[in-house]
Amino acid sequence: MKFNTRLRVLALTFAAVPAGPAAIAQEPPSAQMLMQKLAAACPKMVEDLLAGPELIATTQLRPIGAATVCACTMRKVESQPAFAASLKVDEPTFVKRLQSERYQSYLFTAMLSGVFGCLSIELDATLEKVSPE
Repeated sequence: MKFNTRLRVLALTFAAVPAGPAAIAQEPPSAQMLMQKLAAACPKMVEDLLAGPELIATTQLRPIGAATVCACTMRKVESQPAFAASLKVDEPTFVKRLQSERYQSYLFTAMLSGVFGCLSIELDATLEKVSPE
């Protein structure tokens, strides 16, 4: 799936962020940048899903905005306790964590779960307003 490669590239990009002093912060700069990058990558993920020929005929009747789905997705991702806790470490620890295949897999899974969950809400709303005929 193309999404896996995108998130892996994002995670590896942050692994290259230079680590400053090891003072523990609420959320290290790399964690903040990660959230910004995930938010920026979300619209493409949603648009790729919605561009499928299986959905176009229906979603043209009630367009689904990637911004709506992504705002919901980011709220879901950020509200996951394990993920939120993983951001509250010092910068060197966070940068090392980003290099972990397990963390990258978790990020991908969290984003995919959020996108599918939020997109499902929008698709259900679409089905309520359109007819199969």
